[in-house]
Amino acid sequence: MRAVSRAPIRGSRRRFLLAVATAALGTVGCGDRPALRVGLLNTFSGTLSDAGADMRDGALLAFEDASPRVAVQWFEYDDEGRVDTLPALARRMQRDRIEAVLGPATSTLSKVWLPYADTHRWLTISPTATAVGLSGHDDHFFRVCSNTESDARLAAEQMARHVQPQRVTAVYHTANALFSQSWADVFLKTFAGMGVSQTRLLPYDPQAPGGDWLPGLVEAILTQPPDLLALATPTADTVRIVQRLARSAFRPVIVCSDWAAMGPLLDWGGQAIEGVYLAHEFDPDSRQGTYQTFVQRFVQTYGRQPHGEHVRAYDAASVLMRAAIERADGESLKAAVLRLRRFDGLQSPIVFDDWGDCIRPLHLSVIRQGRLERV
Repeated sequence: MRAVSRAPIRGSRRRFLLAVATAALGTVGCGDRPALRVGLLNTFSGTLSDAGADMRDGALLAFEDASPRVAVQWFEYDDEGRVDTLPALARRMQRDRIEAVLGPATSTLSKVWLPYADTHRWLTISPTATAVGLSGHDDHFFRVCSNTESDARLAAEQMARHVQPQRVTAVYHTANALFSQSWADVFLKTFAGMGVSQTRLLPYDPQAPGGDWLPGLVEAILTQPPDLLALATPTADTVRIVQRLARSAFRPVIVCSDWAAMGPLLDWGGQAIEGVYLAHEFDPDSRQGTYQTFVQRFVQTYGRQPHGEHVRAYDAASVLMRAAIERADGESLKAAVLRLRRFDGLQSPIVFDDWGDCIRPLHLSVIRQGRLERV
């Protein structure tokens, strides 16, 4: 069966994807086992479509690396960034006889997806869903990223070493509040615990009635100008907020959660994002040999540098591939991951606990002269 892509693909990248799809029909290196049928569940259309494209690009390289030992047949399922698409997508996966799922991208979608994964026993590995509410459960949901509480606390602690703010404001996008509100809350509480008395939480809903949300949000930020502004916002919104603030007379220090994807942020932000901090699990200066090899292959395949979302997608797909290769006869993919427990990530080890959760290092970086530098 041909893999379906809803996102536009051009030139050599299209040829690469077709080659992978064709290879998935073969059985080279996988003995008597049929091809593993994997669903890529993510947002492949709309304003958040960078999430789906990034996961696809990273995962396909992991599939290619595993191809001598296991064949992969992959399918794309576009959730459109909406939870109401998931019932129909689950039915499609059932018809397609999917065995495992990579995704979803956000915590809100992951929480709604979880019952479908458990009902059908689909091992689901998310590269990016971090909400604490997804932790500590015996289910079929695993992730290769830390939880929100750990990331937000470390982000605040690391920012405190570079900025001594008296007033801190955190903005969050309500559509993914399971992640974004939690991240913003923990970030502010961490600073409050350091003695910062003026903290403020600002939600916004781009879908709310009344037209453009941006002017009202920026006005609210500037009515009580913060020394430090934290954004738990998706990439496109992050760019718009930062660019709008750059046109005002006041510009606070800004730090973004890792919901803002590094690559698109650098591509879209222009001069306005100079000096913006990113708190994420991606180390732009990593010298790990496996990561450097990945960078070379990524550039050769796609013609651009990889960023954190590609690395986490590759890590998630690699966990799945190793479990498929090393599982015993009759062993489920979930059981294989829990038995293997420790996996080599591109930049750092992935060690799962009994619930499919892990802790990864957090890095603070700053944008200088159009590139990301670790601080």
